[in-house]
Amino acid sequence: MPIGRSLSLARSLASIASPTSTTYGQAVAITATVSPSGATGTVELREGGTVVGTCILSAGACTATIDGLAAGVHAIGAAYLADGTYRAGVTPSDAVI
Repeated sequence: MPIGRSLSLARSLASIASPTSTTYGQAVAITATVSPSGATGTVELREGGTVVGTCILSAGACTATIDGLAAGVHAIGAAYLADGTYRAGVTPSDAVI
């Protein structure tokens, strides 16, 4: 079972809650929530310019699993890609796993 992480995405700016420790070789599940909950579309999890996970929002939330990260520190950010109503939002890469 993946280790869980949580993050919140506003309609114009995303932020990530401080993660707990992880174990090398174990998948990491990151749950994204977007406010307002009526927002739809896709959330990307990014390490630098590389997309390492995606999920599709349902009722303002989704979960992406990141697997296969190399040993070491990884700074993960998130991007809400917008929908027809809400603007895109991006977090800085401040979640370290």
